[in-house]
Amino acid sequence: MSRNSTPKGPTTKDLIGTFHAKTRKQKSLALRRWKEWCESQGLRCLAKEFTERMEFECVTCGHTWEAYWGNVSRGRRCRPCSYQIRRVQRVKPERQLREVQRLAASANLRLNSTTFENSKTALSFTCLACNHAFERTPEIFKKTHRCPRCVIEANAQRLRTPIQELRDEATRRGGALLSTEYRGCHRKYKG
Repeated sequence: MSRNSTPKGPTTKDLIGTFHAKTRKQKSLALRRWKEWCESQGLRCLAKEFTERMEFECVTCGHTWEAYWGNVSRGRRCRPCSYQIRRVQRVKPERQLREVQRLAASANLRLNSTTFENSKTALSFTCLACNHAFERTPEIFKKTHRCPRCVIEANAQRLRTPIQELRDEATRRGGALLSTEYRGCHRKYKG
């Protein structure tokens, strides 16, 4: 079972009394309840008494290990089985590549890379709008799936003073602006 889907076990509040239990009957009852819960989770508690650390056995693979009961109640399980579950749950590279291709297509980009190694290895893209080639890791691309040059241009366009306002200002000062487009405040214009 994965950590996320494992039902929560007995809480500290439920079991804290077992450390301070006065009678042998109370202690054995708590241990029996704990063992029943472990059995329902595919574990076997091998402890003879209820202590902070206990020995467990995995019913699936037979692996035995020692763990804190609190960790087990929060989902910690047999290490070999946990690795096996994670290996099965791991997303296949082909699926990752298809997801990146889908995101690229929705952002008007072409994915030039044909293989997917891992989420930290850069992939090559080309923007279909401005023909800009760039590289991004899949991890970063999933967060910001846009062409960096187009993003900069869009932000500049949004912040730019409209050309008509510049013409009006030139006329107010007794001049004329002959340029047809605004290319930034650090460029020279015909005037």
